[in-house]
Amino acid sequence: MSDGPTSTLILLNLPPSILCGINLLPFTTTPTFLGTKNLPAGFHFLFTSPSASLSLRDGFWFHIPTTPTSPTTVFRKWSPEDERLIPCPESEGQAFVKAKGGWKEVYEKHLTPYRQSAGAAPKENDSPAANPQDDKEGAWENITSHITPTILSRFTKSDEDWTISSASSGLQDRDEIPGLSREE
Repeated sequence: MSDGPTSTLILLNLPPSILCGINLLPFTTTPTFLGTKNLPAGFHFLFTSPSASLSLRDGFWFHIPTTPTSPTTVFRKWSPEDERLIPCPESEGQAFVKAKGGWKEVYEKHLTPYRQSAGAAPKENDSPAANPQDDKEGAWENITSHITPTILSRFTKSDEDWTISSASSGLQDRDEIPGLSREE
């Protein structure tokens, strides 16, 4: 565990085996995954998709303050009806954490450390510079350096929930498996 609490993202009731991603790193969820810890300051984008083979993506932007008075925790919960993450009241998030064994249990066993590459997970106290060839954090900072709450609010038409959904039916998004067609 790090020297103290860090900013976290807690995802309530997220099903296993869905495509999920934060900033530049996509991954498939597991039954024990409840979110991400050690989030650096700045804007972040988390997306989900019910299947890696579908080109449907639903995601949301959130912000971790540069100088928080205490670590920030962002809660979202999975809506099975909509197959997406929706806003979650902090009281519901806190009750969820308590039901999962409390903050220490969740932090140590169910939150993955923030990273931006699929290489080996960083050690708890590693800085992004500890493994420069895997560091994509600089790329994300460059991408998001001009994003502001005003821009996100204008783009998403909301001042509180910066949610974006997308779909693609492009040929490059289709799964083509030799020997397998719709008729088979």
